[in-house]
Amino acid sequence: MDTNLYFAGALIIPGELTGQLPRRMRLSQKGSGMAILVTVFLALAVFFALWGGMHSVQQMQHRAALRRDSNEATGEITDLVLIGRSADINVSYSFSVDGENFTGKATVPSQLKSGLVMFHSIPIRYLPADPTVNHPAGWEWTALLELNWIGASIIFVVAAIVLLLLLRMDRPLLAKGAPAVANVTQCSPNTMGNGFQVEYEFHAEDGRVTKGCGWYGSSQESGARICVLYLPQKPQRNLPYPSANYRVVQ
Repeated sequence: MDTNLYFAGALIIPGELTGQLPRRMRLSQKGSGMAILVTVFLALAVFFALWGGMHSVQQMQHRAALRRDSNEATGEITDLVLIGRSADINVSYSFSVDGENFTGKATVPSQLKSGLVMFHSIPIRYLPADPTVNHPAGWEWTALLELNWIGASIIFVVAAIVLLLLLRMDRPLLAKGAPAVANVTQCSPNTMGNGFQVEYEFHAEDGRVTKGCGWYGSSQESGARICVLYLPQKPQRNLPYPSANYRVVQ
């Protein structure tokens, strides 16, 4: 291979790309950050799953106790708040037991949302031994109300999988990809973070002109030449070098 191929008028194809395959590589600073995020996201997914599970068990125990042994009091509605961007509403209330005030909060059942704003008070069931365990009378709790915990876990798992896939996509190209000189056809700032998004075309080993795009660390003029890596058996799999997530080491 000709190692004197120049791009941008001076830069040659790096020597670490001309050695024995598969190449040795390590995560770049950005790649290490993505790996850390994967670990954090998975840890958060486990945390929310465990927390949601324990919270659901506790709620089931409280509801069972309220059904078995509870007294009723009149609760004064103190606040009605929309939950995030959803249509769910949380009601906050206070009530008195033996001259002592207690508070509580609950999600309003869908069939009561429209009419609840017309009321200033609601009946409350509470445990005589521990009035902090309370709930609006007749508002039955179900495990479906805990879906927000499950949803949070799923979101973090999906985010971790996406980052892992992004990291794995680059590995075959860095390990076994063939280097080539590509002509930049377009360059624009990367909307997802630092660096630039470059579009380019290059000649594969069989002479075919192949197009590609990817992250690049610096701005490039149209017509500039950059180094890219591609899979000879599948030239449409390519990326600019150096990679954002990995560094080839000699």
